Amino acid sequence: MNRRLLAVVAGVVALGVGRTAWSWRSAAWDGEAAALRLSDEVDRAVQAGPEHSALGVMGVAPDAELFEQEWVFATYAFAAAGHAQLGLAHPEHAGLMKVRTHRAVDAILQEERWAFDEKQWGDLALTCTRHDHAVLGYLGVAMGMERLLDPETDHAAEHDRIVALLSDHMKRQPILETYPDQAFPVDHAMSIAAVALHAQATGTPVPWLDAHLDGYRRRFVDQDGLLVQMTYGDGRPRSVGRGSGTALAVWALRHADPALSRDLATSVRDGLAMQAHGFHAVREYHPRRCAAGHRCEGDVDSGPLIEGASISATGFSLAAARVIGDEQWFGELWGTTRVFGGWTGSSFKTGGPLGNAIMLAMLTVPMDVPEG
Repeated sequence: MNRRLLAVVAGVVALGVGRTAWSWRSAAWDGEAAALRLSDEVDRAVQAGPEHSALGVMGVAPDAELFEQEWVFATYAFAAAGHAQLGLAHPEHAGLMKVRTHRAVDAILQEERWAFDEKQWGDLALTCTRHDHAVLGYLGVAMGMERLLDPETDHAAEHDRIVALLSDHMKRQPILETYPDQAFPVDHAMSIAAVALHAQATGTPVPWLDAHLDGYRRRFVDQDGLLVQMTYGDGRPRSVGRGSGTALAVWALRHADPALSRDLATSVRDGLAMQAHGFHAVREYHPRRCAAGHRCEGDVDSGPLIEGASISATGFSLAAARVIGDEQWFGELWGTTRVFGGWTGSSFKTGGPLGNAIMLAMLTVPMDVPEG
């Protein structure tokens, strides 16, 4: 990590938002109206095509090209999901959101979007049957959300094929590999969600999925209630539980196992929520792990850590707060996000197209009603 650059950025942010830090509570998330404006911005980015990130410049990852290609792919996947969520929540906008969701899914299906994955595996995920290609789960979620919104989509046959491919692999093993001998439970959560969404959209039962979910919980949820970030190809953990992967998995798993999704969200809130300098955020690592000597460092998954707070975990936890219906926590996280994300009222200045697409997906999750 480029610590000198991070220090400079942190200093500029502190000067620029110091006066704002104490007034964030008065600027609540404007719900439907703001989501529509953000959807406009995300759709413009999809139509404009790929945009490179500053990832390599920031020194977060040495293989900048790989991650930039991943980010473009993810931009379209989260854009599709966010537009579809908005259309499902507000049927009066369904027609427009069908068009936008379809456009984003079309963009993901272009072969060039899969170059980063093909480089790792040596074959194309869209046609390969030999390898896992866990990133297909993100495509499956995007297509599943589209099909819930638009059962007549012309992507239906391809959606059936992709989910059948994922299912064949998932029935034989506990986790799909993202890259050779590298598996990420959060990526597998997308595959699980893809299968569940397909079942909802088509009315087709999936008898084996409950047992698969039971195994997923046993293997990949650690003693802190967090999702292990990374495993070997056979599913053996090779990292501790972390905030970024857990919070994003909450967003996906609500479609397949609402109880597990809520449990993970509660663990993030109870174990990782923090407050510093007037802002609320989410840690990447449980403090107990750091105190025990674990190297609690930032990486491409978490973003730079500031006093342990993770940019990614904080943003993804907006969805976690909505999943458990914790409006106070959501408001606290939104206050931090709007300031550090540079919210303009229609988009975020930081994070680029990917940041806007992710935020659209996180912010349009329906707010649950807490039990009791």
